[in-house]
Amino acid sequence: MKPLNLSEWAINHRSVVVYLMIVAVVAGIGAFLKLGRAEGPAFTIRTMVVAGVWPGATLEDTLDQVTERHERTLQEAPHMETLRSFTRAGSI
Repeated sequence: MKPLNLSEWAINHRSVVVYLMIVAVVAGIGAFLKLGRAEGPAFTIRTMVVAGVWPGATLEDTLDQVTERHERTLQEAPHMETLRSFTRAGSI
């Protein structure tokens, strides 16, 4: 028994293949038009990024004078759950 050659079958039954392609496109367009239109998720992820730059300062000075002051001020923000900070030498 000869195995089915799908490419040969598609060439010999071109009208069936075109019909199936049109049906697939119409079904895809219909599914796209029925998608929900929600603008955003039902939950909110709040993130705040604060950057402080002190050109010419040492790493220790930046840590003492900038990073720790930012941390103290940000801990007073309402609904603060997690605070992560890092200080590095050079530019941001």
